[in-house]
Amino acid sequence: MATARRRKSLNLIEQLQSEPQRFDFFQAVRLLESASQQNTEDDDVADASVGGLARPDQEAVHFTSRNSLAFNGSDVTKVSQKRIHSHDSEENPALQWQVEVAMMGLTGSQGVMPYYLSETVISELRQKNPALKDYLDLFNHRTISLFYEAWHKYQMGPSFERTVREGTEKKDLFTDALLSLAGLGIPELRYRSTMPDEPIAQYAAHFARGICSAESLRSSIAGMFGLETYIEQFNGSWYDLPEDARCRLPDEDHPHGVNNALGVSTVMGTRCYQAQSKFTVITVPHNEEEFHSLAPGSRGLEELKSFIRMSVGEEQDFDIEVKLDARYFPLDDLFDPTKSEPLLGWNTYMNPEKIKENALSVRLSQHVPVPDDALPMAY
Repeated sequence: MATARRRKSLNLIEQLQSEPQRFDFFQAVRLLESASQQNTEDDDVADASVGGLARPDQEAVHFTSRNSLAFNGSDVTKVSQKRIHSHDSEENPALQWQVEVAMMGLTGSQGVMPYYLSETVISELRQKNPALKDYLDLFNHRTISLFYEAWHKYQMGPSFERTVREGTEKKDLFTDALLSLAGLGIPELRYRSTMPDEPIAQYAAHFARGICSAESLRSSIAGMFGLETYIEQFNGSWYDLPEDARCRLPDEDHPHGVNNALGVSTVMGTRCYQAQSKFTVITVPHNEEEFHSLAPGSRGLEELKSFIRMSVGEEQDFDIEVKLDARYFPLDDLFDPTKSEPLLGWNTYMNPEKIKENALSVRLSQHVPVPDDALPMAY
């Protein structure tokens, strides 16, 4: 559609074809490779990665060198799409991107061969004989492909994108290194939690530390889940003492008693109060969508609990407290089908008129199990 200045708005691929001089070489090849591998309209498209082990007719991009002795103002001079005949299917030729470059090749102003060879190629092209040019482009294509692959190998973003598009289980070098820092370097340790492994790589520095501080946990949760988060430390709780840690007077089974030295090992009762092994993660949702993403049994809540366990370890106990202002969240009505489904203990109230002006708080324990298949998960 034309803009106010009567200029047509083009997508990136159309703009690349019409104005290739505005694109960097690596940027152009990255776009074309991604477009070929994500194509859904035409199945007959060459989509193999550039610079790999596939045949030239299967690669997403085919490179040619510009045969001119004039000064080249850009790396890419021409981008087009052409149907090529594959060895596997002569009747259904596949579409392949053709990219003409000027920054390297055997011939041309930047060519490595003597100029007389470039002059010979230009002379043959003027006589409508592209045989010599096509022969030299066999070597140009492979050389330029390997040049792009050498750049691609050390780029984090493009490497991750290609791995995702290809759908392979093997991670790229960067993701594998980051997951190793996070403690998931062995393939057997991956994809064992509710949360995907890819977001964990983003916070590899957080998991690589031996100790997780409250501020580090707060900032990581806020960045990962986009929630306003606070950490309340040292929440005391009662814990049951194991049988071998309790005080016993002498009896038939224990003639000398157990843990009955006054001032040394004697403990009165079967429980003890500890304040250093439990904390509370307080989240404040700002809209209804964030609120329901933390509903009991939801995937968002399970991912949050999994992230906290990986951060602090299994020896720490924690609760998740969701605070919200009832004035900004609609109360569910059993007779209003336009509202969300009512969940007992979450968004249902016996007398909502008394709490409209108050802040609500719902505390969720990490030990609450996920509903089974018979009970659908919330949202």
